[in-house]
Amino acid sequence: MMGRYIEQLQNCPAGNIVGLVGVDQYLLKCGTITTHPDAHNFVTMKYSVSPVVRVAVDVTNASDLPKLMEGLKRLQKSDPLVQCTTAPTGEHIIAGAGELHLEICLKDLREDFMKGAQIKIGNPIVSFCETIRENTEMQCLSKSPNKHNRIYMTAQPLSEAFVKGVDSGEINPDEDSKILSRKLADSYGWDITDARKLWTFGLLDGKANVLVDTTKAVQYLHEIKDSCVGAFLQASTCGVYCEEAMRGITEMQCLSKSPNKHNRIYMTAQPLSEAFVRGVDSGEINPDQDTKILSRKLADNFGWDITDARKLWTFGLLDGKANV
Repeated sequence: MMGRYIEQLQNCPAGNIVGLVGVDQYLLKCGTITTHPDAHNFVTMKYSVSPVVRVAVDVTNASDLPKLMEGLKRLQKSDPLVQCTTAPTGEHIIAGAGELHLEICLKDLREDFMKGAQIKIGNPIVSFCETIRENTEMQCLSKSPNKHNRIYMTAQPLSEAFVKGVDSGEINPDEDSKILSRKLADSYGWDITDARKLWTFGLLDGKANVLVDTTKAVQYLHEIKDSCVGAFLQASTCGVYCEEAMRGITEMQCLSKSPNKHNRIYMTAQPLSEAFVRGVDSGEINPDQDTKILSRKLADNFGWDITDARKLWTFGLLDGKANV
C-alpha cells in the first residue's frame, strides 16, 4: 500500500481501506477476516488462466539464498496468479500463466524483491514414478538360505482414489490399524481381511505403495516380517526400470512353508582352553592344515570331540584368529 504516512488506529468505520500488519502469516493471497459469526466469505476471484509455465530458480552466490527465500514469499503475495513451490528435489519452482507473465515475475523478483542479486534460471527436474496397470501374471519366488521356506510375491495396481487419498493425507499410515482397516474396507473397497494384514506403506515419493500379507495358517511369520518390510521399502523407493520411486502398487506375499521352529538355527558360545589359544598363537595349530590331520590333532592333543573337530568351519582373522 502506498501513502504519505502510516497511522495506527484502534478501530475504523466501514467504507475505509486499512492495512493489517502480520496477517500475511495466516493468509497467503486472499481471505475474509470478520468477527461476525454469521458472516459469509467473499468469493475468491476466478481466473481464466492457470499457472502452467514453470521454471526453476537458484542463486549464483550461496550467500544470497536467504534473499531468494524472502523474495519468493513476497513475489507470491504480490501476484495473485504466480505460484512458488519447493520441489521434492529441492529446487525452487516459479509457475506463471505464460512466458510474458513469468518474465515479469522474474524481473520483479530479481530487481525489486532481491535488490539486484543474481539468480540462475533453468528447466525444473521432472521426477517420474514407476507403476503397473494390471495384475502380474507370474509369481516372484525367493528361497530362504536353508531352502526350507519359499516366499511368493505378486503385485497388483492400487485404485486412483487410494493413491490420491495417500497423497492428500486422508489415508494416514500412522493411524490406528483398526480404524485404518475399517476406512479402507468402507471407503476404498478393500477386503477387510487384507486391510487388517497391511504391513507397511512406502517411503517418501513411494509412499503410495503397500505391502499386504495374504498368507493363511502360517506360523512364526513375525520372525521374517522386518526383513520383508525392509526389502519392500527399498524396492518401492528405487524401482527396477529406471530407479525411480514406484507408485500405486500393492505387493502381496504368500509363503509356501512357514519358518517353523525345527528349521531355526541356534548359536551358543563357550570359551576355548588356554592351551588351544596358545597353540593358535604359536602356530602349532595351523588353520591351513589338512582337515583330517587338524581334526585328529585337536582330538588327541587338545581334548576336542572328534565329531566337533571334523565339523570345524573356520578360524578368526588377524587379532581374532583364536576363535572358531
